Amino acid sequence: MPFTRRSMRFIAAVTAVFAAVAVSATACGSRSGEGGNGTATGTPIKFYVIGPSGNDKVDDSTEGVMGVRAAITAINNAGGVLGHPLQAVYCGNGPATDANKVESCSRDAANDPGISALAWTIVNQGASMDPTLEKAGLACLGCHATTSSDYSSPIFFDLGSGALSVAGQAALAADVLHAKQIAMALPDLPAAHALPELIAQLALDARNLKVGKAVYIPLTSVDMTAAAAQMNGADNVLSTLLQNQAPAFVQAMKQQGINNPTTFLAGLFGAPGLTEAFGNDANGLYLVSRFNYFSPGYQAYARDVAAIGATDSVLNNDQSLQAWMAVRLFAHIVQQLGGNPTRESVLNAVRNLTSYSTDGLTPDIDFSKPQARGGGHFPNMRNDTVTLMQYRDGRLQAVGAGNFVHVFG
Repeated sequence: MPFTRRSMRFIAAVTAVFAAVAVSATACGSRSGEGGNGTATGTPIKFYVIGPSGNDKVDDSTEGVMGVRAAITAINNAGGVLGHPLQAVYCGNGPATDANKVESCSRDAANDPGISALAWTIVNQGASMDPTLEKAGLACLGCHATTSSDYSSPIFFDLGSGALSVAGQAALAADVLHAKQIAMALPDLPAAHALPELIAQLALDARNLKVGKAVYIPLTSVDMTAAAAQMNGADNVLSTLLQNQAPAFVQAMKQQGINNPTTFLAGLFGAPGLTEAFGNDANGLYLVSRFNYFSPGYQAYARDVAAIGATDSVLNNDQSLQAWMAVRLFAHIVQQLGGNPTRESVLNAVRNLTSYSTDGLTPDIDFSKPQARGGGHFPNMRNDTVTLMQYRDGRLQAVGAGNFVHVFG
């Protein structure tokens, strides 16, 4: 089904905000392998990952590397997949926002005959990546959708709602926190000015609500007192502020006695990241996640992350979790294929998965048909659910029993 202009405007706005979070990277070309072979002794089975640059905590790709490494290490230490170790090939040619470098990475993946699929990537240049992968017949498993191309490409298989998890903040504010007066704090980027209206159209109109006050904070702003004061009177604040803006904004609210429930995306902050960024102000903040952190699936992820010594890493958030899940999806398909995956067989296998279990991290996912929610404008978003958590007493706690809420109601 074709995209409406409204859908494309929303994705463009979200992408612009995400792009501002990405940071510059040093070119380093393709490189192989996180995690050793462990007890697996067969021929390595390779998959491709686009985006890692390995610089610092605000780079989503680096967070993904941690999740990939945790999954590979655990799988290979347990004997691999039918005796075959998994091996990641990373394209670290630069930031995920550079169209030329993303396209170069895509060509590298397509030209490597040993690559049968991608597992995990997050780039803001889907139009530079997806056509190349489509032509090569390479499935992008567990990849994070951020562009209109990602949401419509036949090779893209996201595990969550991708960029639309921003609209999930509003859905959870309404359904779980029962907010009636919803305000927003946003970075002052041109495209971000479209977000309040579009979030309302996608998530709030069906709930008979709307976004009230919206404040746009310049990226160079130091004193956020006046901006924070505008949140007074709201019963929920949705923040899409960047990682270097959010702590000062929350501090300014609290200094003025404004203690409204405030939500952030778990793709920007995990529990360790909240502690480091906000200090004591982290207590009481809410995180919106695409996944259930209180499920058996998350317990398995936590064990694997602990095994590589990364439990307290600021990189431990939704992005690292989805990368870990993406590798496990690839391993599941390789197992189904008897340890002999080809590009065609991987694509066919994922297209025939009708009830893929993530052990409670998400509802079971049907990859076999397009998603109809949201008017069918986001066919690759086969799972539009989000969950809510609150940070209290040094840990994340489930809100609303950790139940899944649909972005589109």
